[in-house]
Amino acid sequence: MEGVLSFPESDVEIHRTGSLYAISYLGLSMVLIDKGTRSFNPDEAERMIEDSRWNSLLSPKSIADTLTIQGTKKEDRILLSVTPATLIPSNCHNARMLERADDYLSLIRLYRTIDSMADPYPEDDNDAAEKFAERKFPFMAAGVFENSRLVSAAIISAGTERNAMIAGVATDKECRNRGYASSVLSYLSKAAFSRGIERLSLWPEQKAEGMYRKLGFSEFGWYTLFRRNEHEICENQDT
Repeated sequence: MEGVLSFPESDVEIHRTGSLYAISYLGLSMVLIDKGTRSFNPDEAERMIEDSRWNSLLSPKSIADTLTIQGTKKEDRILLSVTPATLIPSNCHNARMLERADDYLSLIRLYRTIDSMADPYPEDDNDAAEKFAERKFPFMAAGVFENSRLVSAAIISAGTERNAMIAGVATDKECRNRGYASSVLSYLSKAAFSRGIERLSLWPEQKAEGMYRKLGFSEFGWYTLFRRNEHEICENQDT
């Protein structure tokens, strides 16, 4: 983690990893906010979940149901998680960690082929790969190669040294239904647990939920995703 800020009077803690902020209330509820490259003022903590300027906001339904954020679309999502005790290992298909510069270049090129990959990466592949190389633990990445080509990958995008989020699960369109994604997730999870992480969580696409459950992921809660309308984001950027 790059930083932890505590506010005892309001029972608020803020954990920062790159552009992602995790705000914990009473050590239980969590709000995840992606601020991109914007500066952060700790005094904003108590106002964060009511601030309509965020491009994206993830929060528990208990909090989200009380919010009205203009210019957003609400979407309920299930949160799945796995621990060392519940992980059901899969055949690893020679999966390995992605750690070298050329690994990250292969990773960004795989992500470019997936229409649903929404993270805003730099336009230049080498610049985007360098951003991955600069990230610190708990960031980790793993993948499976076929004939020297990366065909499936996943990353641990953010979190703390004990609880982290899996993201960027992607498989080349021509190589799906071969068990590659399961292998990557199994390998990545075991590597994370070996480094002390105690729980991994993710928000699955509905079509992939069965795969995660076969690996031992189980329901950890329901979250509401607030997505900013694209036209409003553009208007805000113009101003």
